Amino acid sequence: MRAVRFRALTLRPIADQNRITLSILRIDPQSRLALTRRAFHPKTGTMSQQFLYVQFKVTPKGTLTRATGRETVATELPAKHVADWKRQRPGRYLTDEEIAIELTQGVAITTADRFVVLSHDPLKEQEIHSGRFLPERLPVMDERECDYEDNGIRAWFIGAGVLT
Repeated sequence: MRAVRFRALTLRPIADQNRITLSILRIDPQSRLALTRRAFHPKTGTMSQQFLYVQFKVTPKGTLTRATGRETVATELPAKHVADWKRQRPGRYLTDEEIAIELTQGVAITTADRFVVLSHDPLKEQEIHSGRFLPERLPVMDERECDYEDNGIRAWFIGAGVLT
């Protein structure tokens, strides 16, 4: 059996007990199937290529919390964490943004819990929600130190009128 070339893919048939499956040998870099983001090179990368930025909305449900509805947590995730996650879980196919949200949720919960009262399961109660991938660093990240840091993931609580 020989490899078959399509427009964007090169496929190789594999015979396995009365079945023939196809494995991808190569994806044409000019195709829509190719990865949209190039791999980060630490020596030539810029700040926004070294880090991914995710912002979560915070909506506490507790009665002791005085929230304005505009509270957010901004997180800074080293891009290396996403690459490590992909290498450790080769069978899971998520985008960099989905992985970044997954990796930063715990840090966002811990950060928000320092400023507002959250339930025992803030993700289920949707107190931490609407993870949004940011294209660049927020100005507040330059104005002050982070409010919480864990394993290189840094977080800032953004909000006014909240009991601390």
